[in-house]
Amino acid sequence: RNLLMAKIAWGAECKQYSTMIVAETGLLGHEPAARLKLTWDKLPGSIKRYAKRALKSIVPIAQEYGVNYAKAKNPRNQIKLTVAVATETSMNIVLNTPKAIVYKRGVCLPVALPIGNTAAELQATRDNWADKMSYLVTKANAVECSLINNTLTTFNNRKARDELPHSCFQVLAQDCTPELKFMVLLKKDQIQDQNQINVKISDIDVDMYRKNNAIAVMVNGVEIPNSNLPYLHPSCNIHIRQSNEGITLNAPSHGLQEVFLGFNELRVKVADW
Repeated sequence: RNLLMAKIAWGAECKQYSTMIVAETGLLGHEPAARLKLTWDKLPGSIKRYAKRALKSIVPIAQEYGVNYAKAKNPRNQIKLTVAVATETSMNIVLNTPKAIVYKRGVCLPVALPIGNTAAELQATRDNWADKMSYLVTKANAVECSLINNTLTTFNNRKARDELPHSCFQVLAQDCTPELKFMVLLKKDQIQDQNQINVKISDIDVDMYRKNNAIAVMVNGVEIPNSNLPYLHPSCNIHIRQSNEGITLNAPSHGLQEVFLGFNELRVKVADW
């Protein structure tokens, strides 16, 4: 927990009016959060009138954009703003005023926060800060398709029951630019009836498949032991690591944000260019 306090006084001998600003960061539950609190003993009448008019004009606009508003009896000399991380790409915001609570859950962020899995994924960008910022922006705006227990959810959120033929690759996702930067292929193993993934990026072939009681990965025909993960390809910006009970591939500079293969789950995220 970090705390910063500041007191501002003005007026006759700097004693007529005063405010106290307290900023703190810490955890709300298990997630990072920040709080800004403004308290005052006495304020000029002009500031009070301006604040009331501003609140009256803000409330209708806020409600139009899905912000929740509720009347409340809070301390009369205090305004408190709390911002808490909901996910790597969204936040919960609560504003407490003397007479109301204004809040919005799941506010989408223009960039992903470098926490949790994102912090690990940033390893794929080496030490290039331009690439790191580009990754945070593209992750926050990536679109996803998934296959969970044979239910396919497409990039435009359509659901379908997926019946894959055995030992026959189908195109799950691909770059549609003339460069054809990536292609993700999916098939079912004929023996174990398990999903297998083949990712083609430039002249790199990555295979992800179930082997015994784990997910294995092979790069250009050479299996990479899980003990050697995370793996960073020496020439292409491709990062492979263990994630939960599966394997995740990140290749953001090629437009392929993430490919994850687990026992009963498959996810593909691409940059929404």
